[in-house]
Amino acid sequence: MNQSQLIALTTNLLYPSESDEPIIPVSFGVAKNWPSTGNALKKVLGVKKGQSFKTVSNDSFWNKLFIEQDWHSQSDRENIVRYKTLKEFLELNLKDIKCCHIGKIEKTVYLIGYNHKGLIEGIKTQIIQS
Repeated sequence: MNQSQLIALTTNLLYPSESDEPIIPVSFGVAKNWPSTGNALKKVLGVKKGQSFKTVSNDSFWNKLFIEQDWHSQSDRENIVRYKTLKEFLELNLKDIKCCHIGKIEKTVYLIGYNHKGLIEGIKTQIIQS
């Protein structure tokens, strides 16, 4: 995956939750065997013992980002296009994308998969769900 393209797609792009946080590109190196199970994903992501961890549907990450509201500003509408472009870019460049939540209320959220070179890459952000 072209990291410079991913950086350009995520620059100044915030994920809306109770606290709007930046979406940041991540890379974890080569995946000898893609960690498609929870325990293997925890290891790749560095989840500490006792930390809350779960995988959720990728749609749960994207769905609310694509809903246009009457009260949206022009900037909000432009961000919807940016979210859709980012989603398409990740889906074109990564296989077997997983959405992982680490934490209970203040969560780190990863969307990661592996690229054609076998590198684990994707994005992360922070969300607050009370």
